[in-house]
Amino acid sequence: MKFWQNNRYREKQRLAVTLTCFFVSVFCSTASFASNYSSSVANNDSNSLANSTEASSNKPDASSNKTEASPNKTSPTNNDWFSKRKKNAEDVVKVAQIDKVKNRFQSEFKTLSEFLSAVQTPNAVTPKKQLAGVEYFITDNTLTLAQLVNLRLIKAHALYLSGKPAQSEQVLNLVISDIDKLAEPEKLVLTLRLHELKIDNAVSMLDYQETISHFDNATALLDEWADKADNIDYLWVFWSLKKVSFFASLQDHELANRSLNTAIEKANSSGLMPLIVWAKQAHIKLLIKQNDLFLAEQSFKRLVSYLQDNKLSSSSLQTQIEWAQLNSQSLKYREADKRLESVYKSAQQVRNRYLQLQSLIALIKNQIAQQKLEYAEQLIKAADKVKGLTNALGRDKTEQLKTQNELYFVKAQIALLKDLPDVSLKYLSKIELEFSAFNNYSSETGVGKLEALKAQRTAEVLMKDWPQVSKTTGLIEYLENRKKEGMQVQLQAYRDFKVGRQLKEQQNMLDEHQAMNVNLSNALVLLTEKLSNTRWLILLLVFGLVLFIYNAVLRRQASGRKPLAHLSLAVAERAIEQLMAQMNNVQISTNNLPKRSQAEVSKLKMFTIIAMDFNGVSELNASLGIKAADDAISDKLERIKNLNKQYQILPINGHRYWLVANNYDLNQAQVLVTRIERELESTTPKLSARYELCDVNEPTEFRTILNQLESNLAK
Repeated sequence: MKFWQNNRYREKQRLAVTLTCFFVSVFCSTASFASNYSSSVANNDSNSLANSTEASSNKPDASSNKTEASPNKTSPTNNDWFSKRKKNAEDVVKVAQIDKVKNRFQSEFKTLSEFLSAVQTPNAVTPKKQLAGVEYFITDNTLTLAQLVNLRLIKAHALYLSGKPAQSEQVLNLVISDIDKLAEPEKLVLTLRLHELKIDNAVSMLDYQETISHFDNATALLDEWADKADNIDYLWVFWSLKKVSFFASLQDHELANRSLNTAIEKANSSGLMPLIVWAKQAHIKLLIKQNDLFLAEQSFKRLVSYLQDNKLSSSSLQTQIEWAQLNSQSLKYREADKRLESVYKSAQQVRNRYLQLQSLIALIKNQIAQQKLEYAEQLIKAADKVKGLTNALGRDKTEQLKTQNELYFVKAQIALLKDLPDVSLKYLSKIELEFSAFNNYSSETGVGKLEALKAQRTAEVLMKDWPQVSKTTGLIEYLENRKKEGMQVQLQAYRDFKVGRQLKEQQNMLDEHQAMNVNLSNALVLLTEKLSNTRWLILLLVFGLVLFIYNAVLRRQASGRKPLAHLSLAVAERAIEQLMAQMNNVQISTNNLPKRSQAEVSKLKMFTIIAMDFNGVSELNASLGIKAADDAISDKLERIKNLNKQYQILPINGHRYWLVANNYDLNQAQVLVTRIERELESTTPKLSARYELCDVNEPTEFRTILNQLESNLAK
């Protein structure tokens, strides 16, 4: 009996050791379960089989048979082992699924070079698929260091597109040390790509100090490689235009124009026609963003002439389509229609089906804007015929998706104009939003999410589906407010960055002047110790006094305390920004809309600035004195302000002032100017002024308003 109990005890010990080994093997198999599964199961099966045979041989009575019953009646230890067997079976299913995904991915991208070329095409590979591709190819042990770095940069870019800039930044920080080990040609390309990705991450995180730092590093790198790289002209133009896009998005048109001039200079010096055309196209886009449509049209005219002179027919036709779209934006529909019809005929002669279809789509949009439905329907039939031809939709997936979406969208708009909301919703449901259009709420190329939602809401209104109309309206307002708030946050962060940088520069100048003062003082002390003659001492003191006065003037200039200019502009900018914020916060409930007219609603969201430039101020200073003249002007301004206590008078520069009239339109401002002139002439000394008006009904950069008013007053 004791022998049997001892043997039973040894059996339990063996079983415990076996289960422990099994749990360890299961834990390790989670890292590489595909390779370790078969060995772990085989070991467990052999161990359990040995235990069961040993138990049956050591038990003389029938009680041992009860312990080897069905799995439902086993001991707790055997139950746990059985559950682990079930989990391993599930792991086999997961392995099969992963293998299936890998096989599908390998069939789509057979080699690493195919994957890299596909990723370089915009919107050709989704971020999720890019991450999967990186994980698939990075396990290859034959990869070079350059290929490994390239894959990690692709991973960082995919994380950025997925809205994870912090994780993308972590991946980029791990790549820096590997890039330093590369050879020179590959090192330049991948370092510039690293700076480009870091700029994208910094902009998304509103870290403009880091953004400017990487722009400067990239520029310094291009200067260093000026005589080494073959494509240095292309790189200069690319990075200059990237700066243009960055500054233009933040409404810093001064720096945007400066970067554009650099791009044009580098393109012209290279003599390469593609770079010259690229820079000219960027110039036109910047003019359109600055709302300078007249200069944009003149630039279009010069660019088309340049392309035709160099026999670039396809580029010329594409540019004419963009020119016609600008004509439509300026409500010059006849001119746009003539240009688009000419483009269609020219594209038909050279058999460029893509440009044929693009000109037809632009023509259809013009007819919809002019409410010419019959002509639009004829053009739709022609477009349906053309799109079936080779390469009519585009050469890559991105162009094809964009063209197809635009066709569906214009068909949906025509259906809405014909009071066919169900047909319109059918076409809208076929639109496939690309990743950038979906995330950016609107798209410059193709149909954006907001455009599709607004058309959907119009169709739902025609169908009188009011619950769905309410949901769609809420989504549209959410997206619009989110976009507007995001833009305001970006502009405010950039303003804070510029102010901080200016203060830092001024502090550096003051520190330099202070150090110069200390050095001069030490030099004077040494000279006075060596010179005992009183005459020389007096001369040195006079010289030191002159230096002190000169330094004081420099410090005053460095601190930015110019007479009335810097402080006045800062006060005016804060006042205008407060009005902008109030204008954005105006919310009118739908219950109050029937009680107010549209004019009253629009007044709550606008204000008018009257810029006044007083004449004859220098003569007034000469006759009365500066203090008396300033008092007289202050008295005039006080009288003007008393016309309405809500007026704000902001000093701008010298004898120029702004009067801000809230909830005033241009007609009311003209009447107010007449009253101001009467006040100026009614009291002595009589003054006259030149006036310039500017109505503001949407968020606008302060510097834009200032430049517009100052340039008009200077004429």
